[in-house]
Amino acid sequence: MNILLSNDDGYKSSGLKALKNVLENYGNVTTVAPHRDISASSSCLSVHGPVEINKISANFYKVYGTPADCVHIASRGILKNIPEKPWLLFDPTVPWVIPDSFKDRRLVLGTNGITRLVVADK
Repeated sequence: MNILLSNDDGYKSSGLKALKNVLENYGNVTTVAPHRDISASSSCLSVHGPVEINKISANFYKVYGTPADCVHIASRGILKNIPEKPWLLFDPTVPWVIPDSFKDRRLVLGTNGITRLVVADK
């Protein structure tokens, strides 16, 4: 199983690291997270300049942008050629109820705006 892990608390978040460690027991985890805590901006996109991406280690990236930038970069770039669409998991600070129309092998947990982005992008 392919798993995309992101958050709005930044790539150094202890919650992100803990969840990544657990999820690695269940599949291939790709982590794409903001370079810093950027809470309360999860559905915003960076449109006024380039967004820098740094590879921290295998399947672990930090993005100098918003959580929405992370999801877009992961789904349209880093994970673009993976045949099986990843399940989408976000640092579970605020669990969401998953709409029936979105229960097709994907699980979404996390912040309000980034969850809306994933559902809208489907």
